[in-house]
Amino acid sequence: MNQELENLMTRAYSALLSRDFVLAKRLYKTILKADKNNIQALLHLGSVYVKENNDREALDVYKSVLEIDRENFTALNELGGIYRRLEMYDESID
Repeated sequence: MNQELENLMTRAYSALLSRDFVLAKRLYKTILKADKNNIQALLHLGSVYVKENNDREALDVYKSVLEIDRENFTALNELGGIYRRLEMYDESID
């Protein structure tokens, strides 16, 4: 990853930690425009959506992670929780 993207990742993560979800989403989406397969950016974007109680958006993001890395534990774990909250129990078990 180039230095500019690393700086954006740092800024985005700081925004996430400070609960500035609007800025965090914007920065992660900017990173993903340059590197659509950036798993860390996708995972953090999913986390932003979860923290905003936007499980539907988070669901799509975590599914994108699994398209890149089918065995990503974080994405699988988060999907299980999202499916339970959405009362999609069969998908949660899968």
